[in-house]
Amino acid sequence: MAPEAFDGKRNEQTDIWSVGIIFYQLLNGHLPFPNDDLGILLKSIFFEPPASFSKAIPKSIESVVLRSLAKAPSERYHTASEMLSDLQSQAVKIDLILEPASQPKGQEESWDGGKSQEVRSKPRAHHYAVVHRVLRDNAFSFPATLVDNLIGPKGEDYMKIKWEMNVGSRMTGDEHTDEDVPAEGIECYSITVGTGFRGALVKFPKPVGPTEAFFAAIVIPKDAKAGDQCGCRYFTLEFSPIRINGTILGEWDHEKYLNYRDGPPPTKEAFLTALEPMI
Repeated sequence: MAPEAFDGKRNEQTDIWSVGIIFYQLLNGHLPFPNDDLGILLKSIFFEPPASFSKAIPKSIESVVLRSLAKAPSERYHTASEMLSDLQSQAVKIDLILEPASQPKGQEESWDGGKSQEVRSKPRAHHYAVVHRVLRDNAFSFPATLVDNLIGPKGEDYMKIKWEMNVGSRMTGDEHTDEDVPAEGIECYSITVGTGFRGALVKFPKPVGPTEAFFAAIVIPKDAKAGDQCGCRYFTLEFSPIRINGTILGEWDHEKYLNYRDGPPPTKEAFLTALEPMI
């Protein structure tokens, strides 16, 4: 129970405390005030900070949970929506990508961690903007037309023009580097997913920073025609050198990003195989 609940005072901040307790336990495997003695437990709830977080938990997520467990209701999130907004922030997204998954001590990931290629600590704004903004927005605005353009005889030229048109793209904040990327290595493929869907798979210039993508897949109903406002799914296979296969599998649902954590090896065949059970 939240401190104020012992005095019979309850509000939305009391519920946020309860969510914080559950969230803490899911992340750490134990309660934030782990004591069986009722007197000591009450003292901890009223006056002491939660037990230390696991070192595997990113600081951005830890700060969200700690704010939800503030002793004073006024210092917690005012609404659940405000808490959700922080959990969906770019800082949390980057931390989830950069933070290595927990593993037994001494066990190394099978991928070489990017030793064979250049690795940056931040994504390049141009690379990120084309994949996660421009192409994504096009996919949800005119899905069938985009797919047909990408898989057509001049599909790669179409994608290269789109890439070069966005040279100079910049992002707010300091989470990206202001660097343009040549349109080298772009490839486009027609794909079939399951029995009822088709789409386009795009290979991008070689990624070197987190959230830069190896591939994106735009998946639409098999019978959709150019000009149709049909359903669409937009998947990405993103670079993450500390992951087992060096990738993160993600999906955009319009402006909402879904992170499916460890992705398959960065080949188009493995990417498509990973998508099959998700459609």
